[in-house]
Amino acid sequence: MRATSASRAARGGPHHHTMHLSPLAQLLIAHLGDLGSQCGLSRTASQILSLLYIASRPLNADEIAQALSRSRSNISVGLRELDSWNLTRPSQADVPRDRREYLRVPADVWVSFRTLAAERKRREIDPALRALRALRQEAGAAEDAPPPAGAHRCTAGVADAARRLDARHAAAGR
Repeated sequence: MRATSASRAARGGPHHHTMHLSPLAQLLIAHLGDLGSQCGLSRTASQILSLLYIASRPLNADEIAQALSRSRSNISVGLRELDSWNLTRPSQADVPRDRREYLRVPADVWVSFRTLAAERKRREIDPALRALRALRQEAGAAEDAPPPAGAHRCTAGVADAARRLDARHAAAGR
């Protein structure tokens, strides 16, 4: 037997909030979902993040699933992803004795942008820099065999670009 939306709301308890998104909010969430997926997040995680920014209060996973018309398991995966990127924070429920976890985002969206940039740097740029350093050391250590043509120039150029990006990121975090 399939649960109706009324029975789902009843399971949420007497203080269950139903969120209805305007067409403009739905469009914004869809657009930011596309944008976030280009920044390294899954579309679902990006849409959850967008929803948390436009919500008037912290939301729990059931409310997010209902608002985005997604399965609870899909939302759980997206929430774990956002947590791994340090983009969400737990929040106290506004209802006494409500044990569900509520989530919020920083009030300033630029905090999330900086966090996303820092995490991408940690996940993508830093490993590339370590690999470049190892390649440069390997090329310098193997004196009997010259490095591949242009390898030193290439690794030096990429390392320089990464250092500049790192300096800009550090300056933006201040």
